Amino acid sequence: MKSDNYTNMHPGTNDIQASSLKLMSTMARPKPLKVRREQLIKLGRRSRHAAALLFFITMGFVATASPYHAVAPLIGLATLGAICAVLLAVFGSRAQALLQDESANLPRNVANLSRLYVLLSAAIATVLGPVAAYIILELPSSWLDSATIAQFVAAGLLSFFLGIWRTPFIILSAMPLLWLSVLLSGRSPLPTELMTNAAILSVFLYPLAALWYLASSRYLNQNLQMQGLIAYLDNARSASEQLNQQLAYEITRREEIEHELRETQKELENAICERTDELSEANRILSQQIKLRKNISDALMKSQTRLSQAIEATGLALWDWDIPRNSLYQSFFHDAFGPREMSATAFVERMHGLIHTDDRPRIRKEMMLCLKGLSNTYRVQYRVTTAKDAWIWVEDCGKPVSFDKLGRITRMIGSRRDISKEKSRDEQLLLAKSVFDHTPQGVFALDTEFRFLTVNNAFSQITGYETEEVIGSSLEDFSQAPNKRQVFSRIRDELFLRGRWQGELYEKRKSGEFYCQWLQITSIINTEGATTHYAGLFSDLTERKQADEKLHYLLNYDELTGLANRMLFRERLDKILRKVREQGLSINMLLLNVDRFRQVNESLGQDRGDELLKQVATRISQTASHAHTLARLGSDEFAILTPAKSRSQISRFCEQLLDELKAPFNIDGHEFYVSTSIGVTQAPDNGWEIQTLMQQANMAVRQAKYLGGNTYEFYSRMLRSMSRMRLDVETELRRAIQNQQMEVFFQPKLSLDSGRITGVEALARWRHPQRGLIAPSDFVPMAEESGLITELGEQMLGAACAQAAAWSREGLDNIQVSVNLSAHQLRQSNLPQMVRKVLQDTELPPHLLDLELTESTLMENMSRTQFMLSRLREMGVRITVDDFGTGYSSLSYLKRFPLNALKIDRMFIKDAHHNADDAAITRAVIMLGKSLNLEVIAEGVEHEGHLQFLRESGCHTVQGYLIAEPLGAEQMASLLREQSVGPVTLQSPTPVIQ
Repeated sequence: MKSDNYTNMHPGTNDIQASSLKLMSTMARPKPLKVRREQLIKLGRRSRHAAALLFFITMGFVATASPYHAVAPLIGLATLGAICAVLLAVFGSRAQALLQDESANLPRNVANLSRLYVLLSAAIATVLGPVAAYIILELPSSWLDSATIAQFVAAGLLSFFLGIWRTPFIILSAMPLLWLSVLLSGRSPLPTELMTNAAILSVFLYPLAALWYLASSRYLNQNLQMQGLIAYLDNARSASEQLNQQLAYEITRREEIEHELRETQKELENAICERTDELSEANRILSQQIKLRKNISDALMKSQTRLSQAIEATGLALWDWDIPRNSLYQSFFHDAFGPREMSATAFVERMHGLIHTDDRPRIRKEMMLCLKGLSNTYRVQYRVTTAKDAWIWVEDCGKPVSFDKLGRITRMIGSRRDISKEKSRDEQLLLAKSVFDHTPQGVFALDTEFRFLTVNNAFSQITGYETEEVIGSSLEDFSQAPNKRQVFSRIRDELFLRGRWQGELYEKRKSGEFYCQWLQITSIINTEGATTHYAGLFSDLTERKQADEKLHYLLNYDELTGLANRMLFRERLDKILRKVREQGLSINMLLLNVDRFRQVNESLGQDRGDELLKQVATRISQTASHAHTLARLGSDEFAILTPAKSRSQISRFCEQLLDELKAPFNIDGHEFYVSTSIGVTQAPDNGWEIQTLMQQANMAVRQAKYLGGNTYEFYSRMLRSMSRMRLDVETELRRAIQNQQMEVFFQPKLSLDSGRITGVEALARWRHPQRGLIAPSDFVPMAEESGLITELGEQMLGAACAQAAAWSREGLDNIQVSVNLSAHQLRQSNLPQMVRKVLQDTELPPHLLDLELTESTLMENMSRTQFMLSRLREMGVRITVDDFGTGYSSLSYLKRFPLNALKIDRMFIKDAHHNADDAAITRAVIMLGKSLNLEVIAEGVEHEGHLQFLRESGCHTVQGYLIAEPLGAEQMASLLREQSVGPVTLQSPTPVIQ
């Protein structure tokens, strides 16, 4: 019915499919009949011009030949030319009339006109040609050449107007040949001039006419194709509009039907609800009737059976002990308690092995007290085993009901019930109360009006208010936070919308001390969805903020000298270089290195060496008070950033520094003399990049040390010669990458939870033909500078993934392989595609690949880095921060980037087992990683003391020489096979290439 309505409303809808089929069957290419029709129509338009040309040609020939020829042939030629011209004109007008009709006669009209045109063209060629040739024979020989040329030209013009089809064109073009044949039959020999003219005109005229024919035919085809395509597009647009109208109607109709269905569904649901209520009422009445009948039936049974059934219906078991007869009756409670009737002795023997050994003395004691009359009732709770390691709690309650003449008990009646759920609930309540009371955070409960209902001990310890002072007061009145009305208004809105709120407040203790508080409030919803209470939890952030500030200081400042460390120095240098770029400024960077400090440190001891560094830092700070930044970059390496000065000013400043540092240092009453080497470079004259400037300053420092120390050196072109060696190394490195001289070594990672090797770190090694195995520190910086790090990194990534996949196929656990990712690789936009291709080629599951990046690499371009890492994480690849704590001061990136793990740098692990500061930093990083649900990995584990400290601190994974040195693929596979048989044996650290 709905389908009929739809058809009646849209009568044109049924034709849409037919129109679409007709539209698809229409071809843009024109039919041969249409081509012929167009050619004939065009020929009809030109026929008038052709007739006029034929008439004028004939009359001009007659007028020219009249002085030299008889009158009769000329009159005949004029008459024939006029008749042919008239026939040609009539043909043109008739053709246009017949071809305008689109009826079924069109093919026949085209065929008839084609035949008529062929006959007409043949008549012109065969009649006028010989007659004109005959007249030419009578003309003087001097006029022969000119007349022949004129006839050829006239024939060419006529061919231009009439040369549409191939057949009449050939006949018409043959007319000069007919004339030539007549000349050959009447005059011999034929003049040379005539032959030459005929040849030239023939060679020129026929190809021109043929090309014109082909071009005109192709043009007609293209024109008709274009018209057909336009018609096709018009039809398609019309069909699309009709389809859109149909689709709009169907959408409207569908919405109406869906609305009707929803209304019908609501009616059906209401009917079902009503029917359900009726059935519930009927069931209730039926239940009442059944219960009434059961009560009537039970009233007729024995009282003992009635009581037993009533007790069983309540979940209790009844027992009746006849002491003189030694018989026991019990209603069914559990299979473990035996049959309903048995002897008391058999019951005791049966239960002796089922009751928990800790509960047996208590049962015996309670029973004896009751039997001796020392207690009026018997009540005891005990455990009974029902299966292997499965226990239930049972409560027995009994009372003497019969006595003999001597007052001795002769009968006891009692009940038995399962109290396992009550015990579990009590234990949970006790545990919840214990957790509530011992939680270090403040916990409280509020009613719907935000009034305190209860608080824990930590609440009082943090705020200083006792429980009695808080209960009943409002949270808003109790709070002393600034702008608390606006804050609590926002809290109520959040609780109403989302059911929870959390944030930081600035609260005040009872003592008047302000502190930072992290508060969380959650709505408690009942089964009906209504809020009944609010639960709150808050913690004191004072210690955490102090720890954050201390950690921030430790991460950015040198603990020994108080100067900025390398990380902060690079950060400030980066900011200064930005200003240099933006404002066109200049900056000087000085790198200071204490000469032969290692020997001084070894001779004086580490403590005196540290004191010497402190005094060196103090003198540098006093001398370079005008400097922008002072930093200690390493053990005995300091850096100074000063505003742009002339070379002479910088020279004087360097001499002043050297003079100050020449003075003796007094340490523990002893004088010591040290010297310093200084390297100077300038931005932007020598470069823009941090790494470039650092390398230049290091190059200048090395040159100063090479000159004997206690001097300064500017970076200049003379020092560039030293880079030639680097160029040679770069060339050899490029050749090594091409010749597959790079090898991958693997250093295992040990999980402290499982005690097994769960991952390895892939380390690059260069197998040089002459120099042997080369450490990465000798070629990785060069690879980064030259851009070869991308190709090298891809090669190492492919080799590491292929090896990990091979171990997985061999059944050596799912070993996770970690590959270091450089900043240069992270800048490549095709990094995710490259990683995906490597994983596909090696068939390694993505979760077994871990990419390690340093903090400075992460922070180079945060938005781009976040995008790249997100794409890698979407693939399933893990992301680890390498050398954590040495690269960047801000910790905000830990929540911004999609990270999986943190790797603590070896400089913190080195002395963590006996240095309190290193231990505090390490523990803080481990706690930070755990709070962020990140795996914490410690590298540089070389002693048992390191391992014991990290295990006690809760570190997840360790890596270092104590576990194993970097191994080749076969050695690593042997170690994994050994692990599959038994636990891994830790080895003593041995020197190995790093």
